[in-house]
Amino acid sequence: MKQFGILVCAAVLMVTPVWAGSITLGQVDDFQGGSLVGWTSGNPNPNPPTLISSGGPAGAGDAYMRVRGRGGSGPGGRAVAFNDDQWTGNFLGSGVTTITASVANFSADPLEPEIRISSTFGDFNTIDNPLLPADGQWREVSWDVTSGNWEGAGSIIQSLVSVFRLRIHDTRDFLQPPVTFGIDNIRATPEPASLLLLATGLIAIRRR
Repeated sequence: MKQFGILVCAAVLMVTPVWAGSITLGQVDDFQGGSLVGWTSGNPNPNPPTLISSGGPAGAGDAYMRVRGRGGSGPGGRAVAFNDDQWTGNFLGSGVTTITASVANFSADPLEPEIRISSTFGDFNTIDNPLLPADGQWREVSWDVTSGNWEGAGSIIQSLVSVFRLRIHDTRDFLQPPVTFGIDNIRATPEPASLLLLATGLIAIRRR
């Protein structure tokens, strides 16, 4: 039975489409290049994500992405940003287990941002999410993106190898009050150095 499960996973990985901007372990969006590097909110939205050139976690000169929602229903009601490029593709095959970021909550209420992935096999939201007080302070947060931290309908394993959209938004629905938050240094982890240490350890164990 175990061998059968391994064969099924291998088959899923073999038929996974290759996305043009597939996720890569260690990649980071720090917004220092003068653009939002593919982050958007779609149309119509009167409050799309905005590039702010200064005031990020490193202070003056540190750019970040500001995400806003005016509250209520309709276009622009929810604070949301999504990416259809470098944050798509095969999360399992790339070795990405966590997404980290610097986030500041500029709202009047606490913020609980979550990650949502979309694929042809279903849509899923992260279960355990960071909770940020409404104090405007930058904090380092992380989301577990392994298969056990998602809820939704469909196949999470097949979805994690064929993501076509990654979204970051507040967990509250479209009837929420106004929300504004900043986000920077969005990173896919663990870092390659961590994998090298793991591989070195496994080699050492195998040689004993």
